[in-house]
Amino acid sequence: MLSPRSLSSAGNSVIVMEIESIDADALLDLSDRFKQRSSPAAVVLGSREDGTVHLVANFDDSVAKRVSAGDIVREIAPIVGGGGGGRPTMARAGGKDPEKLPDALARARELIAAALG
Repeated sequence: MLSPRSLSSAGNSVIVMEIESIDADALLDLSDRFKQRSSPAAVVLGSREDGTVHLVANFDDSVAKRVSAGDIVREIAPIVGGGGGGRPTMARAGGKDPEKLPDALARARELIAAALG
C-alpha cells in the first residue's frame, strides 16, 4: 500500500494524492484508512481508471466544521469534466478528463490550506 504524503495545517493532517488504477469504492475505503491513521485529517484522493476519474474527499468532523468535503468536491469535479457532491464529512465525484486530475488535486490542496489556515 502507498504511504500517504501529508501536510499539516493548523494541527490537521492534509492528505491529497493520486492513487493509480483503483476503482471508486476502493478509493473510498483507502481514504477511510488514511483518515483514521492521520486524524484529525482532510483526505482527498483521486484515481484514473479506464479513461475516467474518481475523486473522494473524506474529512474528520473537526475539519468539516471549517471546510466541507462536499464544497471541495463541487469545486474540483468540473476541472476533470465531471460533477459530484456529498456531505461535509464525505463527498465523491467522477469525471471524464483524466489528464486534468493533477490540476484538480492541486486546487483541492489550495482550498483546504486556505480554509484551515
